[in-house]
Amino acid sequence: MENCNPMKNPHSDYYDLYVAFDQPVIRNGKYHPYHWFLILSPNESTNRCTYYHVNGKPGQGSAVKYEPLVEYPRLLNCHPALSPTLQVGNKTLISRIHISDLEFARSLVESVEPMRCQEYVVAVLKKFEERYIVAAGITETFRAKIVPSLYEQLKREGKCPDTLKGLRNVAIMEGLNGLKEKLCCY
Repeated sequence: MENCNPMKNPHSDYYDLYVAFDQPVIRNGKYHPYHWFLILSPNESTNRCTYYHVNGKPGQGSAVKYEPLVEYPRLLNCHPALSPTLQVGNKTLISRIHISDLEFARSLVESVEPMRCQEYVVAVLKKFEERYIVAAGITETFRAKIVPSLYEQLKREGKCPDTLKGLRNVAIMEGLNGLKEKLCCY
């Protein structure tokens, strides 16, 4: 017979999986979109979370160089590189992952090729959905929320230079200085 501890939280053998969003910035009619990332949080410890996300920066010519970031330990409700506090409304609990499946889930996250943060999160969710880690339909729910990057918005208007390195100058001329360049401009 299993030893039943009435004081033990039945969810303590699980990690919560969140899709989290930083605050968007809107200036002069331009939309600097949410930065998306994933959070794995031990159910009983909100200060031992792992953040998975991507930074982008100009590469050669019009290419973007993306790099995956894994940050641990982090607080559940705070990401200092993004906003001083990540409010509860800016993250969505999408699944609970049993401890026995945690390494498999982490390997899936890390197997996705780095790309723009919103697309990266959707690609990870697709892998999770294919392996029944998240509910069916989650991928499409979040895919429908993807918005163009600031670079894509300016390029559509014919205001962006051919190289991404010129984005900062164009952004300043458009009154968009002070944006989180590494996170969601490209």
